[in-house]
Amino acid sequence: MTNSNIPKQILKALSLGIAILVVTFLVYKTGGIKRVYSHSMYPIILLAGFWFGVKGGVVTAIAAGLMLGPKMPMDVTTGELQTIINWMYRLFIFVGTGGIWGSIVDYLRSRLDMLKWAATHDPETGLATLSLLEDHFARLKAEQPADNRIVVSLCSIENHDEIVSAFGLRSGESVMLQFAERAEKYCPEGSVIFLKRMGKLIVLIPAAGNVEADIAPRIRQITMEPFSVDDIPIHLELSVGFMQTNLGTDDSALELVRKATIAQEEARYLDSEYAVFTRNLQVKPIEAISLIGELRRAINNDELYLDYQAKVGGIDRHLLSVEALVRWKHPRLGNISPGAFIPYAEKSDLINPMTDWVIEKALQQLKLWQGQEFFTRIAINISARNLQAGDFADRLMKQLERYNISPDSIELEVTEWTFMKNHKTVLETLDTLSKIPVFLAIDDFGTGYSSLQYINRIPSNSIKIDRSFIQQIDTYPSVFQVVRAAVRVGHALGMEVVAEGVETDSQYNMVQKARCDAVQGFYIHRPSSPEELYKQFARKGTGQRN
Repeated sequence: MTNSNIPKQILKALSLGIAILVVTFLVYKTGGIKRVYSHSMYPIILLAGFWFGVKGGVVTAIAAGLMLGPKMPMDVTTGELQTIINWMYRLFIFVGTGGIWGSIVDYLRSRLDMLKWAATHDPETGLATLSLLEDHFARLKAEQPADNRIVVSLCSIENHDEIVSAFGLRSGESVMLQFAERAEKYCPEGSVIFLKRMGKLIVLIPAAGNVEADIAPRIRQITMEPFSVDDIPIHLELSVGFMQTNLGTDDSALELVRKATIAQEEARYLDSEYAVFTRNLQVKPIEAISLIGELRRAINNDELYLDYQAKVGGIDRHLLSVEALVRWKHPRLGNISPGAFIPYAEKSDLINPMTDWVIEKALQQLKLWQGQEFFTRIAINISARNLQAGDFADRLMKQLERYNISPDSIELEVTEWTFMKNHKTVLETLDTLSKIPVFLAIDDFGTGYSSLQYINRIPSNSIKIDRSFIQQIDTYPSVFQVVRAAVRVGHALGMEVVAEGVETDSQYNMVQKARCDAVQGFYIHRPSSPEELYKQFARKGTGQRN
C-alpha cells in the first residue's frame, strides 16, 4: 500500500465506523432488534469486504455484531432482552457474510492484479514488457524536463536460439534473467530493463554522457564474463543498437524502440558491437522492404544475373570449381549490392523461386561450357528454407535431367547456421541429395559450434573455413592454430578443406602452411562474368593468375 492510499483507507474505515453507529442508533430508536432495521448492517459489511477484503469484512462484521449484541434490547418499549443464542447467531451470520464476501473480493482482486501484471510482464521471466515501457516513458516525460537526454538501447543476444537449441527453453529464460541482472548492475543509475522478446532486451537509460564513450562500454561489460547454464560457462554474442534523444521528442516509446532496432540490425550487418541510429539508417529497411516487393518481378523478368568466382587447388592453383553469385541489375536503381536483398530474401519464401532461378541459369551455363570442352563444377548457395521444402531434391533432380547434367557437376553450399533450424528436416534432405549424388559443402565453417555438433552426421564432401579466420591468419598465431585444427578435423572425416576470402599473398602462404586443399578469394580470382572466367581458366587450363 502506497503512502498516498493511506488517507483514503483511513477515511473509508471512519466511514464504516460512523455507518455502524448510525445503524445502531436507528435500530435502537425504532424499537430494537425485533424491527427489520438491523438488516441495514449487511450493506455496511458487504462494503467493508469490498474495500478491505476478508479482513475488513470480518472485522466490520464483528463490530456490527457486538453493537447489536447483548446490550441492544429485543424490544425497547418492553425492555425485553436478547437471548445469548440470538445475538451469537447474528454475530455468526454477520462474520460469515463478511468473511465469505471478503474472500470472494480478495480472490477476484488477486486474479485481476495477476491479469494486469501479465499484461505488462513476461510470465516466464517476470521481466517488464514494452507495454510497461510506454507507461514508464510517459511518466518520465510528465515528471522531468523536456531537454533531459535519454537513450533507448536494444540488446540482441545473437546466439540465443543456439543456446536454447543446445540446452533447452529454460536455458534461454535463465540467460535473459542473468543479462537483466547484470544490466541493472552495470548501466547508469535509473536505467530500466524491458523484454522485447526472447533474445532481445530494451534498456532505457538516462543519458549522463556520450553513447560511444560512456554508455556503450557499460553495455559491453555485461558480456565480459561468461554466463552460466547448467553450471556450463556460456559466452553471449551481443549486437546493440542505440537511439539517443531527449524527453521532449515527439516520438513515442515504441517508435524509439523501432529506431534502436534499426541500429541493432545495422550493427549485426556490419559485424560490429553496436551502432547508433541516424536518419540514413532509417531509409535502409524501407528500401529493403521495397526491393523485396520487386524481387519476384526481377526473377520473372531476368533482371538477376550470375557472376562466377573460381576455387582453385591450394598448391598448383588448378581450377576445381566456380561459385555462382547472384547479382541484380535493377532497371531504375542499377546494380544492387547482394547484401541489400539476399539476407531479406532468405527470411521470406522468395528464396525458393530465387534459388530455382539460380540453379536453372547455372545449369544452362554449365551446359554451354561443356559444349566448349570446358568442364568444371558449379557451386550454388542454398538456404535453410530451400532444404526445408520437402520437394527440393526432386526439383533439383528434374532440372539436372532436363539439361542432361551429371549430379557430381553441382556443388551445394550450406552455411553451418542452417543446421540450427529444423535440423531433422535439413539433415534428411541433405542425405537425399548426397545419394543423387551432388557435392555438398559446409560454408562459413567455424562461425558457431553447430557444425561441430552435426558435422559427423552431415554427408558433406567439403568444409569452407569462414573468411573471418582467413583474414586474421597471418596476424594472430592463435587463429592459424584454429584453422590448422579445422583442417585436421576435415581431413580426419575425409573432407576437402577450403580457405575462403584469401586476399593477400601472406594469407595465401599461411593457408598453404595450414594444408588447406583449396583456396578461394580476391587474391586468386575476383567474381566475373562467365565469359571472362572462361577466357582466364579455359585458355590456361589452370588457375594461375595473370
